[in-house]
Amino acid sequence: MSSFFLKFNFLIGIVLVIPAFLLGIFLGEISKIIFIMIQNFTAFFDPLSRGYIDFLYNGFVVRLFSTAVLSATAIFGPILLIEKTFKDLKVNWLPSIILLSLMFIYMLAQSLQIYLKLTPTMNFMEHILAIISLVSFVAGAFLPLMCAFFHFRKDRIIFRSPWTSEV
Repeated sequence: MSSFFLKFNFLIGIVLVIPAFLLGIFLGEISKIIFIMIQNFTAFFDPLSRGYIDFLYNGFVVRLFSTAVLSATAIFGPILLIEKTFKDLKVNWLPSIILLSLMFIYMLAQSLQIYLKLTPTMNFMEHILAIISLVSFVAGAFLPLMCAFFHFRKDRIIFRSPWTSEV
């Protein structure tokens, strides 16, 4: 392998993550539609379950899974593509994980800005739903990125955990 690819092997990951992120947005919206359809189908059989808890649970689960689909598609799609097609190519995925983290932090900042702008006109349940939605966005965005980081860490020891006996 040439020295260019050894020095700049992270560029392959960044170039592949950008279109995978766009595909992840599309798949995240499809998963949101599927979860809402499942929720509406189950509510048909139990009409008494449309209370506040169901309302908040629906907001949490739909946002969590749609964001997790987006994040997992954006990072694991390119990782699996490279690992399955080019087995001898070693890519440094850490800059791609950092780039996706920055993109999700930007999206979270935009959501917080909208929430703070709408705060005076919201009632109590809308505040609770907005906070639950933001928490589920953070969990759905960063859990797949943490899994990808630990998958990447398996190949290269980046830091030593005090709880494991890895050397």
